Amino acid sequence: MNSKLIVLLIFLLLTLTTAVYYGEALTIDKALVIYVGPPWDNIDPGITECVLNALSYAEDTNSILILELDTYGGWLDSAFTIADAIYSAKTPVIGYVVGGKALSAGTLILLPTHVIALAPNSVIGAMQPIVYDPLTGSIRYVNESKVLNPIIQKATIYAGGRGRNTSVVEEFVRSNLVLSSYDAVKYGIADFIVVDLNELIKKVNGVEVSINSNKYIISIKSYQYYTCGMRSRTLSILTNPLVSSVLITVGVMALIFSIASAHLYAIPLALLFLILGLIGSGFNPNIASLMMLVLGALLLALEIFVIPGFGVTGIAGIAFLVFGILLIPSSIPTTLILTPEQILLLRLTALSLGIIGGSVMLLIVREVVKIRRMRKHIFNFEGSVGRAIDRLTPNSYGYVFVEGEYWLAKSEEVIEPGELVYVVRQEGNYLVVRKYVT
Repeated sequence: MNSKLIVLLIFLLLTLTTAVYYGEALTIDKALVIYVGPPWDNIDPGITECVLNALSYAEDTNSILILELDTYGGWLDSAFTIADAIYSAKTPVIGYVVGGKALSAGTLILLPTHVIALAPNSVIGAMQPIVYDPLTGSIRYVNESKVLNPIIQKATIYAGGRGRNTSVVEEFVRSNLVLSSYDAVKYGIADFIVVDLNELIKKVNGVEVSINSNKYIISIKSYQYYTCGMRSRTLSILTNPLVSSVLITVGVMALIFSIASAHLYAIPLALLFLILGLIGSGFNPNIASLMMLVLGALLLALEIFVIPGFGVTGIAGIAFLVFGILLIPSSIPTTLILTPEQILLLRLTALSLGIIGGSVMLLIVREVVKIRRMRKHIFNFEGSVGRAIDRLTPNSYGYVFVEGEYWLAKSEEVIEPGELVYVVRQEGNYLVVRKYVT
């Protein structure tokens, strides 16, 4: 009798435990919204860092991430990085095509999201990879199976994991299939068609999402927008193919000019252009930031303690430090060095100093140009009369005294010391004179 009672109690306990474990679901009522669209609509390393930071912040604050997309696509490796992070996210992620399109890499990012919503008349698809030449503007479509098959496999894993139509996803890549928002819902790619964010929230509220055997009920009551930082925006600019190509070209040409003309003081500026250009070619921005900080400090020390005055070396040193500080990663362990807030303050300070320094340099250059123009006007001795100090011949130079100053002069005739001279013109640092006839 006692044994039967014990078995019954154990059975009831297991039943209740199972019911609680599988029945309870965590309700999430906050949302973090990040917008990826014009003018920052290219999926690049800068956008990648920004989205990953937003996702990490959403997980830390127990918020749903709403990813608003309006993009033609971008870098394949950046899209894979974002998609992998979304697929393994610890919080629900909603993909929303807020503009007219989320094509190519934009579609790849949408597939692993837990809920997909599209604005009316928007389109998705066209995932066949291309190779773009920024210098010529030419595009080459990639059809090699070694490239296509991994993309298809990853895309179908994302779609299959979220219960979406994998056959349609494969056609996105193989034949550049493009679907309208209505067809995307019809063929099992998207979940909703909504006109704005408020309607999206109304439709997703109550939806249950499973993540790693945990259930989450979406019940958004408030949301806030996430803003990308200066490092992300700087990376987006530097990784633009056209900007990167121009920076590398200018850097190489400046380096060649500096060495060929023996103007070695211009080498630091050439190196700055090269390092910034290489970031757009895949060079690690964290290493580049460290290099620029070290070079900037060395150049400023050289300018202060070795080279008198303030010139190109000092300007290059400031530029290195400004870009180095802008590209300091926020995700490094900073417990013993700087907090993320202090890094942000440092970036703002560096940007302010860069703007102030650049403005001051522009004013200095403008004043120098004005002075040079004034000098040409002030020291115009053409038509002046002076006196020869030395003997002048067609084959030798000598000094003359004109307008209270001694000038090196030459003449096409012989002029003896003490004779009056007439200034015909000025050529560089000397005057061309002839005998003055009264």
